[in-house]
Amino acid sequence: MQDIRKVKTERDIQTALLKLLREKTFDKITIADICATALTGRSTFYDHYTDKYALLEQMVAHYTDLFARLMHDRLNVLMSESGDKALIAFYKRLQPQGQAILTLLDVHEENADLTKNIKQELKEEWTHYLDTSDRPSTLPRDFMVFLGTDVVMSFIRWSLTHTVDEAIAHFAGRFRQAMFE
Repeated sequence: MQDIRKVKTERDIQTALLKLLREKTFDKITIADICATALTGRSTFYDHYTDKYALLEQMVAHYTDLFARLMHDRLNVLMSESGDKALIAFYKRLQPQGQAILTLLDVHEENADLTKNIKQELKEEWTHYLDTSDRPSTLPRDFMVFLGTDVVMSFIRWSLTHTVDEAIAHFAGRFRQAMFE
């Protein structure tokens, strides 16, 4: 069983970093800033993380894993005729973490880049789907992977910034179908 104090402290520290990232760039944030915002001491911070980079890396890894699990579980459904409803369900699963994901999508550190990680996951899923799909296309495979990845990234940002609605999901479905015409 996890220690509830540890969970709460890590949650507070992570929430503090996210709040600070909405105010200034990662390189301008100090451990003192994080501790003051989290209402915790430096020694407590260092009990949980070796430095601010380790904190960011852990957070990016968490959201990368969340996205990868959702995408892997749903790609075939997303690409099917009932993909519009599946797409809405997919983004509703991301929505509770929307602000954190949007904030981290704008941070680009060498070992902690959520945008790069999600794009890599999408490229792998698109490649796998295209390699195993019986849906032929006249477009080059690499172009479809590139285009599909960028469209999904745009849809993620839009959906988390605004809300996903049926008209947008339907448009995404038509776009998906057009890729295979």
